[in-house]
Amino acid sequence: MEQSNNYKTIMRIVGAVVFVLLFLLVYSKIYNVFRYKDTHGDYLSMPVILKDLPKDSLDVAFVGSSHTVCGVLPAVIWEETGISSMNVGISGMDKSTCIATLNELFKYQSPQVVLVDLYNVTFDEHAVEGNVVRAMFAYEPFESKGLPVIDQDRKRLIDNEIRINGDSDRYELADANDYYLEWPIVHSRYQELKANDFRENPRYEYWLGEEPVMRTSLISPPELYSIPPEAYILSDENKEYIDEVIRIVESNGSQVVFTIIPYPDYSDKDFIQFMSADSYIRGMGYNIINGLFLQPDIGYSYDTDFFNGDHLNYWGAKKVSGYLANYLMMFYELEDHRDDPKYMRWEKNWEYMHQMDQKWDLQNDENGAFGTVIRSSLGSNLCTIIKVTGDLSPEGSSSAIAYAFGISEADLAKGGAWIIDSGEKVARYLPGNGEEIEYEVNKNLSVKICDSKDDKTDIYFNLDRRNMINSDDESGLEIFVYDEVLDEMIYNGVIK
Repeated sequence: MEQSNNYKTIMRIVGAVVFVLLFLLVYSKIYNVFRYKDTHGDYLSMPVILKDLPKDSLDVAFVGSSHTVCGVLPAVIWEETGISSMNVGISGMDKSTCIATLNELFKYQSPQVVLVDLYNVTFDEHAVEGNVVRAMFAYEPFESKGLPVIDQDRKRLIDNEIRINGDSDRYELADANDYYLEWPIVHSRYQELKANDFRENPRYEYWLGEEPVMRTSLISPPELYSIPPEAYILSDENKEYIDEVIRIVESNGSQVVFTIIPYPDYSDKDFIQFMSADSYIRGMGYNIINGLFLQPDIGYSYDTDFFNGDHLNYWGAKKVSGYLANYLMMFYELEDHRDDPKYMRWEKNWEYMHQMDQKWDLQNDENGAFGTVIRSSLGSNLCTIIKVTGDLSPEGSSSAIAYAFGISEADLAKGGAWIIDSGEKVARYLPGNGEEIEYEVNKNLSVKICDSKDDKTDIYFNLDRRNMINSDDESGLEIFVYDEVLDEMIYNGVIK
């Protein structure tokens, strides 16, 4: 009897331990889905990247709103100088959020130069709800420990004085209890669950805070305001803010430079605050890069380099980043890290930019450059699937492209499909023999090629857990190009 009781006791203990372990496992999985995630659209978290970077590996930090996020590309600065920089920007960054971000930056990194954009001198409110949370609570608990802990210094910055959602006539108290009650349901400023709530965004491996936008809008040049200098009166709030930025940066042993990333859609009131801040900063002996007046030096165009009235596009950001790279090289002694394996993230970030250029070339080929692009990029992280439909002329453009891939005229005449991964033919499918081939490109993409019931060649793609099928009837050389760095199908077209 005693032995039986001991056995039951042991089994209860084992059952309790198993229950606790299972509970913790389930809780951790649920928590990873619903936990607070940072403000970028696919939950790319700037604070997490700051922690993941090797200690004190950051030479230069760019701090600002979406003007900085869209307008500064660390890859350009790396390519031209080997300087390690990061875009420590947050959409709608207001003044108190900037102060909180600077404090967070210096927890993990010791950049020699910090460039702080001044777009937020044009408004006093929180433009994005996520920034209320970020300024009110310490960054770290949301990203690692879960339950938020109020940071009283940051709460003080916004209590009783911050306007919400840009409504200048309505003031609201920033009440921390509201966010306790909503946690963790409001897990981001995008309140719907998305794919990256369930798995980490693959861009984490090389992302440095940038959000390039590859589209163009024809923008009217800004109005030239004739405002006398005596009207340049900086508000007390903006003076206190600029002074606090200088204090934080210098107390951490770094040098501060202020910027105004160029954009055309500013008002006369915005212009007054920009020029007042410019005068105030220069009067104290600090540097400011005022992009509103540097169009000839930077070379940006209102016809080609903006995607809306407030933001530079990818090509405009390249020009601004090139100017900033030259500025940093001219005025600061910063080391070239391009041969240092510690800085592999920056090399991968540059590779990402290169792949973005390649994607654009493939998708916007108006001058017959497709074959040239393909030939020049066979070895650069591309997996290409080629399928022959119908009879091709040996002298046609489609055959010429196939030859560039190393496909012979005899093989082309037999039809079927080929898989070419990073320049190497890894699989060949011949139609009509009843067989099928499968190839796993990486953990996110697998390809299967087989005959369909009506003697056509079907290609099945399993990309990011989404199944796609292709069985196009159009005669020609059909080409699919998958970019392993961007993790997306960047081209699908039929070449006649």
